[in-house]
Amino acid sequence: VASAGCPPPARPVGRFWVGAEPARRRVVLLDRYGDVVLDVTGAELPADAPVKAVAEALERATSRMRAPAAWLVAGSRVVQIPQPDAAAVIRAAADEVGSDAVIVIGQE
Repeated sequence: VASAGCPPPARPVGRFWVGAEPARRRVVLLDRYGDVVLDVTGAELPADAPVKAVAEALERATSRMRAPAAWLVAGSRVVQIPQPDAAAVIRAAADEVGSDAVIVIGQE
């Protein structure tokens, strides 16, 4: 994680490791071999994040040129949420509430 620009320690999320540096708004997701799966400017939220937090993260990640992307990381899966808005992200994460799953929102 440090080689990807985020400070250790990374924490496990299913079969992945996530490292975040909130001050730089950077999130790095690594597979079990240490290969970078995602490296985004954005935020990492728990699967049970409130709608307001998801909406704010989407707003911060929106640029004039591109809409933000969102991914659900749970177990052995990383699923990109198509055309994410707060409601779509919450619906996608609903089955993972209570697990260690996370939502990653940002720009690649």
